[in-house]
Amino acid sequence: MIYTPKMKRDVHSIPVPADFVMDIVEYDFNPPYIALRFYESHWRHMSDLERIKCVEYMMKVKKIIESYGVSVTTDPVYDVPGGQQL
Repeated sequence: MIYTPKMKRDVHSIPVPADFVMDIVEYDFNPPYIALRFYESHWRHMSDLERIKCVEYMMKVKKIIESYGVSVTTDPVYDVPGGQQL
């Protein structure tokens, strides 16, 4: 298990902005890493200010996980037909 209960507690201590949906996905490769997955279908309906708050939230989550020595990447999911690049 890469995403430990302690990491999860630390991440859940941060308030989630604007009903932001983000999945934390473990990849047990060598070396293991975690992806922060978010969805265009949610992102496209947010205001610019809400998006900024979501990016700040992801940066905080990334820092917490990296403080445990685990690599983190973001993983945008283009789940809207004809979706645009973020």
